[in-house]
Amino acid sequence: MEEKAKDKILLVDDEPFNLEIYSEMFSDVGYEVFTASNSGETFEILKKNEPDLLLLDIVLHNESGLDILERIKTDKLHPFMFIVMITGAFTSSQQQAAGLEQGADGYIIRPIDNRELIARVEAFMRHKRTLDSLRRSESRFRKIIARNPDAILVVGTDGKISFANPSAEDMFKLTIDELLSRVFGYPIIQGEHTEINIVRQDEEKRIGEMRTIDIDWNDKETFLTSIRDITHHKQIEEELKKALLKAEESDKLKSAFLANMSHEIRTPMNGVLGFTRFLKKPNLPIEKQRKYISIIEQSGLRMLNLINDIIDISKIESGNMEVNYGNINIHEMFASLFSFFEPQAKKNKNKLLYVTSLPDHKAYVFTDNEKITAIFTNLIKNAIKYTSNGKIEFGYELKENMFEFYVKDTGIGIPQDRLDAIFERFVQADLRVAQPYEGAGLGLSIAKAYVEMLRGKIRVESEENKGSTFYFTIPIKGKKVDKKVVTQEKEIDINEKLREITVLVADDDETANVYLEEVLEGKCKRILHARNGKQAVDIIQKEKDINLILMDIKMPVMDGYTATRMIKQYNENVIIIAQTAYAMSGDKEKAIKAGCNGYITKPINQNELLLIMNQLL
Repeated sequence: MEEKAKDKILLVDDEPFNLEIYSEMFSDVGYEVFTASNSGETFEILKKNEPDLLLLDIVLHNESGLDILERIKTDKLHPFMFIVMITGAFTSSQQQAAGLEQGADGYIIRPIDNRELIARVEAFMRHKRTLDSLRRSESRFRKIIARNPDAILVVGTDGKISFANPSAEDMFKLTIDELLSRVFGYPIIQGEHTEINIVRQDEEKRIGEMRTIDIDWNDKETFLTSIRDITHHKQIEEELKKALLKAEESDKLKSAFLANMSHEIRTPMNGVLGFTRFLKKPNLPIEKQRKYISIIEQSGLRMLNLINDIIDISKIESGNMEVNYGNINIHEMFASLFSFFEPQAKKNKNKLLYVTSLPDHKAYVFTDNEKITAIFTNLIKNAIKYTSNGKIEFGYELKENMFEFYVKDTGIGIPQDRLDAIFERFVQADLRVAQPYEGAGLGLSIAKAYVEMLRGKIRVESEENKGSTFYFTIPIKGKKVDKKVVTQEKEIDINEKLREITVLVADDDETANVYLEEVLEGKCKRILHARNGKQAVDIIQKEKDINLILMDIKMPVMDGYTATRMIKQYNENVIIIAQTAYAMSGDKEKAIKAGCNGYITKPINQNELLLIMNQLL
C-alpha cells in the first residue's frame, strides 16, 4: 500500500533556537518541515516546494513578516496554502488586524505551550484539508453534508441562507424552505468554536457549538457553518462541576481539577466523534476501519476510566466501597500487568520489568484482587507517564507477615516539598507548567485509599531528575469474609425465560435504544419503546402483557423515578430495571426506593444485564 504523503510546514523565524525546537517538535508528530530565517530563504523554498501551512513570524530581523505576507498574496503564490502569523503577546492590535486584512488565516500568540501549539497547528491543518476537499469536489461535499448529523448551512455575506442540510431542519425545527427564507442570526467568527443558544421553532432550549469557514459557493464568497448540539455534554459538565464543588468545598485543589476536567472529557470525545466521521467515508479500507474502531474504543475507555475514578472516590468517601478477599497468585498478577503495560512503556521508550523472589507455590496473598491490581495499575501508569527513555521496575519483598510491594522508575522525580501532597485528590505528581501531563490527578489518592482498606501503608522515596520509588505493604492474610463474589463474566442463557415476555425500553437516547434492541432482538416476544417517562406510563396502561421495563432515569417530560412510582400503582408485578448513567453513591438505593427491582449503570454490559434479568424473571 502506497504510503500517505506527509503534510508540509514552512517555519519562518529569525531565531535559530525557535526553528530548531519547532522543527523537531513538528517532525516528531509526522510533519515534513522546512525552515527559513528571512524573506530570501522563504521565497526560495516556496518556489521549490508547496507547503500546506506557513507559520510566519510577524517581526523578523530588519524586515516584517507582513511584507512577506503581502508579496505572497500579491504574487498569488500557492493560493491554497494556509498562512498563520506568529506574534508576541505585546504585538499591537493594528499589526494583527493588518495581517488578517492582507489574507492571513489566523494568529498564534507566544508564549504558547508546545502541546497547545501542536493542537492549534493541527486545527489549522484540519481547516485546510477541509477546504482542499471542498475545492476538489463540490458534488461530494454536498452528499457528505446532507448526511452529516451536525447542522450544515451555507450563509452569504448578506446573512441569507442558501443551503441547509436535513440535520439543520431537525435542529431548528424548521423546513428547508423556511430556513432558506431567513437571515442567519448568529455572528460569523471564522475558524473558532463558538458556543451559541440554538433558537428553535418549538422554543426548546438547546446549546450548540458553531464553527465557520469561508468557501466559494456557486462562484460567490460565502460561509460554511456547522453547528453541533452539545446540550447533553454541557449538562454532563455542569452536573459534574456541581457534584464536585459540593463534595470538595473545603478542598483548595478543586478549581485545578475542574479546569482540567474539560480537557479530560473533550480529548477522548474528540477521538470518538472525529473517527466516527472518518468511518462514514465510502470504500474505507478494512485496515483503516479496524484502526479507527480501535481508536474510538480506546477513547471511550479513557473517558470511562475517568468517570470510574470519580465514582470510586465518591464510594471511598461515603464508606460504600466493599472489600472482597480471595487467594491471589502474585506472579500471575505480575505477568498480566507486564503484558498489559509493556506496549505503553515501549511507546515512551522505557524498559519495563518485574522482579520475583519466591517460588510460584508460595507467591500467594489473601487480599482483594481488584483493589491490589488497581493499586499497581495506578502506580505503573504514573511511572510510565513521568518517565521516558528510562526503566520501570515493580516487584516485592517478604517481610514477616507482610508483603512490601514496590514500583520504581527513573523518571523526573518529585520535589521534596511535593511529597506530602501527591496523595491528595486531584494532584498530579508534577505540576510544573513546562511539563503538561494527561490525567485528573485521582490515581495516587485512590491507590492510597485502597492500600489503607487492605490494612497496609504506602510511601514514596524520590529525587528530582533521578526517579521515584513507591512502596506499599499488604498483609499476607487479609480479613476473611463470608461472602461469595462473582469474579468473572460468563455467558448467560435465559432464552427460555425471555422468549415469552414483552419488554418496554424507556429511554430518550437513540443510541441506547438501538443498543438494547440489538441485545434483546430475537430473544423476546416483543420489544416496545418509550421516549420519556410519560410515554412509558401511557404504554403500560394500554399494553397489559408487558413483563419487564428497562427504565432510564433521566428523561424529558417525566423522569424515570416518577414514571416508576406511577407504573407500580397500575401494575405492582411488572419488573422494572433502572438503566442509567447516574452511578454515584446512593443512586442505586434511590432507584430501589422508587420501586425499581434492579439497577444497572451505563455503559451497559450485555452479560451483566442478562444476569440481572435472569435473577429477576
